[in-house]
Amino acid sequence: MNGVRRRGPLVLSGLLGVAVMAATPAFASWSSTGIGAAGAMTGALAAPTNVSVPAFSSPNVLVGWTASSGATTPSGYYVTRTAGGGPVAACASSPSSLIGGTSCTDTGVANGAYTYAVTAVYRTWTALSTAGASVTVTTATALAFSGQPSTVAALVAITPAVAVRLKNSVGTPVSTAGVSVTIAIGTNPSGGTLSGTATAVTNESGVATFAGLSINKAGAGYTLTATAPGMASATSSTFIVTFGTATQLAVTQSPTDSFASTLFFSQPVVTIQDAAGNTVTNATTTVTVTAVAEAGLTCAAKAAVNGIATFTGCLAANVGTYTLTSGAGGLAPAASASFAVVAAPTNLAWSGPTAASCLSANGTSFALEYGICGVLTVSFTAGVSLTNGSGAVLTNLGPAVTVALAGVNGGLTTATLSIPHGATVSTTTVTFTLGVLAGSGGITASLAGKTSATATLARL
Repeated sequence: MNGVRRRGPLVLSGLLGVAVMAATPAFASWSSTGIGAAGAMTGALAAPTNVSVPAFSSPNVLVGWTASSGATTPSGYYVTRTAGGGPVAACASSPSSLIGGTSCTDTGVANGAYTYAVTAVYRTWTALSTAGASVTVTTATALAFSGQPSTVAALVAITPAVAVRLKNSVGTPVSTAGVSVTIAIGTNPSGGTLSGTATAVTNESGVATFAGLSINKAGAGYTLTATAPGMASATSSTFIVTFGTATQLAVTQSPTDSFASTLFFSQPVVTIQDAAGNTVTNATTTVTVTAVAEAGLTCAAKAAVNGIATFTGCLAANVGTYTLTSGAGGLAPAASASFAVVAAPTNLAWSGPTAASCLSANGTSFALEYGICGVLTVSFTAGVSLTNGSGAVLTNLGPAVTVALAGVNGGLTTATLSIPHGATVSTTTVTFTLGVLAGSGGITASLAGKTSATATLARL
């Protein structure tokens, strides 16, 4: 054939599958006999790289690696672990049971120190990872805060998110996924309520993250506690919950039943609050109070001090049932509890005996008259009440009043009687004793603006 002689048929001597370990790529070659011979690389299998495991884990170990690079794509990988002796199969893998991804979890590993390696497989070729990765498997026994709570406004999510991690008995972090951890308020200085998802599961690093936690009541010295079944609990560092933006008013003290044209015994108190009901202590807004459906209210506006507007001069001239509404620009208003305004008392009246010595008393409770017979020393003992013009006894709806006493031709055990707020009669009584030689005498109880009460005693 044009002067070229064939010495014999071309013979394929064989395909050599070479398994190269320690990062040496696998390759194949062929050769032939004839006029000449040659060899050439036909393929290579690269080893996986960047094998990684946690430094500490228990009892499941997450193994990861970077896939083999190069033209030859492995059929899969198998994982081994070594603990002093020879390697053993891990992650339920083997040369005949390959893993298709680049990670796996080796479950149920006993406590100890291990080194993991990954082998790529393509047909009969294998390529072992260049370096192993070491892990210490240990049992998690306790919790610790790895992300502490920080100062936050009421109802606002704590940022950065609170995080809790697993640790072993000597405080070393343990990377175990799937452990359920629960968060709750530990120290609760203001009676706050924790909102948000309070239970989270640890990730592959053994960390449970609690995003969106918030507390509704402002206060200093809050702590959080973390618990998990069978583990020692953990307590966070202290943190502060501050008040939020002012959004509303609240009537924190309503007037109680009062006398007409008399200062309310309980003056209105209005507090500027955030959405959670916390006092906004830096608010100085001016607050007004108006009456609903009733006329005759007098109540000057007040500027808040430390978020609280305390009124001092409110009264109602007209008899009726009142409800007050508070207002301040841009804030939601608030209404008081309803209360009654009743006619003020006009008289003083005696509360006590209706007869003395041997004769019945004459007159009324406003002006008692006693006739005394056959007794040299006689006494009159009674308390005093507020009444209307008809003599009906009224509860004192205002501040305590002091009634002045004066006697003629006799002795008094006290010069004053006090009727407290909420009382119908004085807390003490007076005794008037007629003078031994006097034919008649008496006692007068007086209070500014009220008709006096008198009592007379005369010897017959």
